[in-house]
Amino acid sequence: MKTFLVILPVIFLALMVAGYYGFVPELSTLLGADKPRDLGIHPTSQDLASAQSKSGVNFSEITSAATPEETLKFSGKIDINNSFTDAEMTAMALDNPWKYNFLKGSQVKFNADGSTEMSGIFYADRLKGYAKAHGINERDIKPALDAVGLLPFNPPYYLKMNVGIQDGHMTMNISDLEIGKINLTSTVVLKENSEAIASFIQDEVINATPGVEVQSLTT
Repeated sequence: MKTFLVILPVIFLALMVAGYYGFVPELSTLLGADKPRDLGIHPTSQDLASAQSKSGVNFSEITSAATPEETLKFSGKIDINNSFTDAEMTAMALDNPWKYNFLKGSQVKFNADGSTEMSGIFYADRLKGYAKAHGINERDIKPALDAVGLLPFNPPYYLKMNVGIQDGHMTMNISDLEIGKINLTSTVVLKENSEAIASFIQDEVINATPGVEVQSLTT
């Protein structure tokens, strides 16, 4: 009986820790660990209309697509030389209906020090479809796919970074990254590969998108 009384609190503590880190969905919900950080950016329909007017970009869903590659099409081209508020950027992020968009419910916040914060829900099971749709070789992101396979399903994420593009070259410095309640900021992979991550995003996402060419970007 005494052994049982000792083990019971240990089991309870283990369950609470697992729930806090997102590995027990029901407990995660109870503890609020499955909710993204609220950055205080809640756009209105006017923000979306303004963003669409400034950017000339509109999203529509291709419901008849059978493969990831068929879900993503681009048409038209427009030069954009404009500034956007964090509410406008958040409005566009929330308006994206693409089935392989793996960052959902995202808020974007621009800070006075030039840093950018993002938070939302990370849909890990959409990452492979996203890569296929963008023509990214699965071998190039296999370590990332293997890593996200260990994460709790659809955990919240939080990202704080300084990012910019000058003369077509992207720079990025990630100062905070959390997936669920797991802080990845101090990981060796993140610290030693920020430049490689920026180059990958620029080459495999931005430059690989038909008609997209970004010469300058500041926050």
